[in-house]
Amino acid sequence: MHIQYTVLEAPPGPVFLAETRQGVLCVSFGPQGLNDLTAFARRWHPEAQIIPSVVESTAQVQDYLDGKRREFKLTLDLKGTEFQRQVWRALSLIPYGQTSTYGRIAERIGRPGAARAVGQACGANPIPLIIPCHRVLASNGGLGGFGSGLHWKRWLLNLESH
Repeated sequence: MHIQYTVLEAPPGPVFLAETRQGVLCVSFGPQGLNDLTAFARRWHPEAQIIPSVVESTAQVQDYLDGKRREFKLTLDLKGTEFQRQVWRALSLIPYGQTSTYGRIAERIGRPGAARAVGQACGANPIPLIIPCHRVLASNGGLGGFGSGLHWKRWLLNLESH
């Protein structure tokens, strides 16, 4: 099996995209992005060869990073628990340029009081940008967290606010 990846550039730094034959496997950011991508890919596909290549999602993700795309039409190779997948489906319903809170997402999936678990599911999201966990804020309006750093979350929210 092969996992192909490519690197795009955004103002905060590099964006790494990895795909299997089934679809987009993961997106990672920053100077540690290739290490993060490799670790995630090896977790789910320990036998796979990870090779650089231009992947199918490249054009759509580049258009998003350039402010020219608001939605993705991509096939995903999504890896996670059923609860995580529920959260990720709910995140995908947050419109471009809008935000929600961890608590509202918990309510939306029928798990009021599970805001912290929703935050953990956001942190485990292997496909940020495409599954927009950056659109989820703390109940007090604060940024909450973002695995690649809050500077990325700020940048993405600013990108979508224009």
